[in-house]
Amino acid sequence: MYQLKTEIYLDKHEKCYKKIVIIDPTPNDPEIKKILRQIHREKLSPFDQQNNCCSSQSKCISAFIDPMCSCDLLCIDKIGNLFSYLISNGYKINTSITKIMLKGDVRIPNLICFIEKN
Repeated sequence: MYQLKTEIYLDKHEKCYKKIVIIDPTPNDPEIKKILRQIHREKLSPFDQQNNCCSSQSKCISAFIDPMCSCDLLCIDKIGNLFSYLISNGYKINTSITKIMLKGDVRIPNLICFIEKN
């Protein structure tokens, strides 16, 4: 099972911040790997503290590229393109676990949903 989450990303080329879609953990599925890019997680400001010993954040993340335009990272407003791609490649959204994690006391920051292979 995989988590889809949002992440704020500083696009240094376009000089703007983007809310992109990431996956954790990185799947071994070659169809999904086609639309993933490993990117370095940058500090968004000098005041960011990522020294929390309980933090699971690594320096590299697996970010989706837009399946309809493979040159761009997938921004949250185009998540429909990702869902179409995932469904056509045998994935489904696990709505029951997603609901538990979104409504429970313990929350995963920036969680969109959980997905799994059919």
